[in-house]
Formats: sequence, structure tokens, C-alpha cells
Amino acid sequence: MKIFIFGAAALCLLASAFNWDWFFNNRRACFFVKIFGRNGARIFYVILVFILIYTGFMANLQ
Repeated sequence: MKIFIFGAAALCLLASAFNWDWFFNNRRACFFVKIFGRNGARIFYVILVFILIYTGFMANLQ
């Protein structure tokens, strides 16, 4: 489970940093792009990365 969480966090962080079109044109990400705009969605995903990393560390403690 930890590997999945950290892998998802790494993917979101890289996609936000490099502004990957294939990531932000995905139908699931398009929802956030429509709401926040492209740069807002990138910031949202960076915040999501921190939540995923925190969740991964908390799962490690239990």
C-alpha cells in the first residue's frame, strides 16, 4: 500500500512540475482544470502530493 501511495505522489508531483499535457488532459484531471484553471490544478496536485506523503507516513506508523 505504501508503494502505491508514494508512487501516486511522485507521479502527481512530476506531472505538476513538468506540466504534462497527457496528465492534465485526462478526463479526471480535466475536472480540476475546469474549476481551478491549469495553474490552479497544478497547485492542487502539489497539495495532494503532500497529503499522500503524509498518509503514507501515517500508514507506516500503524
